[in-house]
Amino acid sequence: MRILRVCNNNVAVVLSEDGQEMVVTGKGICFNRRNGDELDESKVEKRFLPEDKTVLNRVEELLDTVPDVYFTITEEIVAMIRRESDLELSENIYITLMDHICLSLEREKRGLVLQNPFLMEIKQIYRREYALASKARAIIERHMDVRISDSEVGSIALHIVNASMNHDFDVTMRAPRLIATILEIIRVRFSIEFDETSLHYERFMRHLQFFVKRVLDKRESQENADTMLYRLSLTEYPQAADCASKIALFIEMNYKAKVTDAEKGYLAYHIANVVRDVRPNAFDSPTAQPA
Repeated sequence: MRILRVCNNNVAVVLSEDGQEMVVTGKGICFNRRNGDELDESKVEKRFLPEDKTVLNRVEELLDTVPDVYFTITEEIVAMIRRESDLELSENIYITLMDHICLSLEREKRGLVLQNPFLMEIKQIYRREYALASKARAIIERHMDVRISDSEVGSIALHIVNASMNHDFDVTMRAPRLIATILEIIRVRFSIEFDETSLHYERFMRHLQFFVKRVLDKRESQENADTMLYRLSLTEYPQAADCASKIALFIEMNYKAKVTDAEKGYLAYHIANVVRDVRPNAFDSPTAQPA
């Protein structure tokens, strides 16, 4: 294992025997070592070998400017997420999360806590990601002896969402407010409180995350999708179809994005299911008129 570049005493970019370039870490592994030297593999504690070479290059650049402890923290957080969930994470999370944790911790150590305006929505909409971010807080505290704020936990949750859904981060930041508005439209229309423990609710939340991504990311469209579910909703649960149409109108007026009939059909289907969770007979009369 040959050193290509010494980052600091504990981190190096190396070339393995099989010609793979990677970042390796270990206490004092680069002490008195220079570029081109052989590295004692027995001292290597962790190896970072992303499939995307640009991720490796960007991590290298970050390690020039931030203490290597942030790389260690990021690695542990990503490993924890992969161990405790089925989320498929983009390798870019190593870049975005390490950079974010470094900047935010420097602020919080100085007592500068930035309030997250979407914290309530994040806790409600991204419950799984927020729970994982709370575990990330414990990892950060163990390494840095700093307990980050709930607002910061919410920001880490958004980074997890971003990495698992391949969003632009701007979309990830704007999504919670729109999802919360959609839920409020449904709540008011049917005078209900959701059963947030139900499988239908969990599936609906997952659907809304992808739906909102489509709305906020104007590059995606479903113009040619099948409208069968929408046509079915008009006869089987017209109140849900009407609610979906109201949501579509709100989005078209406020976000200048067209909601297709196919998308309205899926919305109506999920709306009907979450309403039935708390009002089982809500759609027993298919001829009931929309409000």
